[in-house]
Amino acid sequence: AKCENELIAWQNEARGYLLTERPVFIESFDRQSQVIDADFAKLRDLVSDNPSQVIRADDLIQAKSTWIQYVRNNISARVHGTIPDLSNVMLGKTMMDGILAKFGKFNSAEQQIYSQRLDQVKLMRAIFFYGGAAMIILLSIGVGQLVRRHFTNLASEHRAVLNKIEERHALLARSEVTLEEQKEWFRVTL
Repeated sequence: AKCENELIAWQNEARGYLLTERPVFIESFDRQSQVIDADFAKLRDLVSDNPSQVIRADDLIQAKSTWIQYVRNNISARVHGTIPDLSNVMLGKTMMDGILAKFGKFNSAEQQIYSQRLDQVKLMRAIFFYGGAAMIILLSIGVGQLVRRHFTNLASEHRAVLNKIEERHALLARSEVTLEEQKEWFRVTL
């Protein structure tokens, strides 16, 4: 959009000079020349990862260069006192309309690329979300299984200890009975 707006402003500077012959317009036109060339080169660099957009950018740069040469020829003719005829003026308008149409295609392609990348980002977010949720579920199941196994082992150990306690309690109860019997025998015998 920046290159397009600069080119339109540049067109207005050229028109201003061609209509009024005031040098202020041509000075501004010359100053903008380097800025616009640099901005178009930057535009091409920005799309260097997309071959079809590079072709469109090169086409824009070529169309801009052709239009600039056309404008410079008209300015030179005007400086020498020649007024361009209507067909020459219409050629300039046709050229600029063609450049603006190329910008439209370029911007449309960029918007489509942006939409595709945005869709890819949304897809990746969904994948990360559902993948993360699945990982949390799997982790929960895994931890649940570990806890269950641990509690099962504890319960088994607890049963074993309770059995030992019961055995010892039974042994103690038998030894108490035996002790009572021995006491009774000892008392009877004495």
